[in-house]
Amino acid sequence: MFPARTWNRPQGAPRLLLSLTALAVFVALLTGALRARASGSLPPPGDYTVDVGGSSVGFSVTEFLVNNVSGHVTVGDSLATSQLQASVNVGSIDTGVHMRNEHLLAPEYFDAARFPQMQFTSKAIWGTPDNFGIKGSLTIKSVTKEVVFSARILDGGIVVAETKIDRTDFGMTAGGTIKNEVRLRLQIRMTRAPQ
Repeated sequence: MFPARTWNRPQGAPRLLLSLTALAVFVALLTGALRARASGSLPPPGDYTVDVGGSSVGFSVTEFLVNNVSGHVTVGDSLATSQLQASVNVGSIDTGVHMRNEHLLAPEYFDAARFPQMQFTSKAIWGTPDNFGIKGSLTIKSVTKEVVFSARILDGGIVVAETKIDRTDFGMTAGGTIKNEVRLRLQIRMTRAPQ
């Protein structure tokens, strides 16, 4: 038989085990919270307006938000019978840097003086509330292109949607050092429209 050996546990072993256990519990809770957060459901059928205070459009080349979003959502019996229309006030661009804001509002980018609104109108919506597509027309600087957003509804009726666009398709050709591909992220909170 083998001789009996004693093992001296290192001093930090209980702390390490406790830390690893705490980390595993944290990851499990976070994963559960994210699943719960992404498991929103389709609101009851009816007309909704876009809540200006809880909605935004984000662009990520240089991270910036457009906070003045308005619109109308008609929720049908299913996603397929629902419709979305949104308008964005270009003048509400906020990068956190005043000079950059002014630069983006200038003619070589959004040309906010001539084109104060961006607009999106859905043509087709399909899928399930936790994973659906929205195809529609996006208009920036009077140029309209078809785009497809991948989206989901979070708890509380918040719709989160993302797509990628080529900024040069919309007449934004300045800034040769800036990538042409721009990720567009919508966060839309809906409130029941007055009857």
